Amino acid sequence: MEAAAFDYMKPEWRAVDPAVAADLKYLAALQSGVFLVSSQDMSGNKWTIWYFTDNGPTSFYLYDRAAHKAQLLFQDRPQLAQYKTGGDASDRDHRADGFKLVSLSHLAAGQYSQSSAPDSFSAWRTVGAR
Repeated sequence: MEAAAFDYMKPEWRAVDPAVAADLKYLAALQSGVFLVSSQDMSGNKWTIWYFTDNGPTSFYLYDRAAHKAQLLFQDRPQLAQYKTGGDASDRDHRADGFKLVSLSHLAAGQYSQSSAPDSFSAWRTVGAR
């Protein structure tokens, strides 16, 4: 195993093998959203990467570990890029029993949300377009 993903508010990759730490850091900064290494060649030098975003199409890349470069192959629905959304808004509600519950909502650009939990901090917030 080279890496593991932990999913609390959103999936984040952590290197188990230090040899892939720089690759994961590069991929995390390449594009917004969450990425997945979907496959690799037998040598482990070429990876296929999927990027899932909350405000656009899924992007597919070929990553060359030796060159430390990713090449965009295609996007699944490029017409989605023309629309602006507010993206995903995640929040943690602190419950009376001490547990923290993660909630996720997807809002239109400029739409307002308010936490509905009675024992959490309630504040109006706007989620702007990216």
